[in-house]
Amino acid sequence: MLTNYPAELGRLERSHLRPEVKNRIKEFLNYLQAREELSEGRLYFYCVKLRKIAGIMGEAFLDPDDKDVEKALNIIKSSSSYSEWTIEAFKQVFKKFYK
Repeated sequence: MLTNYPAELGRLERSHLRPEVKNRIKEFLNYLQAREELSEGRLYFYCVKLRKIAGIMGEAFLDPDDKDVEKALNIIKSSSSYSEWTIEAFKQVFKKFYK
């Protein structure tokens, strides 16, 4: 699969997410790039997943409680468009983003 991290950042900017949500995601991606030295492919992975999670969680994204995270995970799990591997990937993103 080809990834285009700059294009994904553009999709994030054009999304209907609130500016503070977009900024929080970009701050996290910058942290991953600077501190953990992740590749563009891995940054793309996180950007896509966080954009989708933010869309699912809505207002709760910036300061969720456990129930908000569980609800979002249940929505992801109940979607027929996600494989078990993709669901595990979402769980990984939740853990890293909200630690």
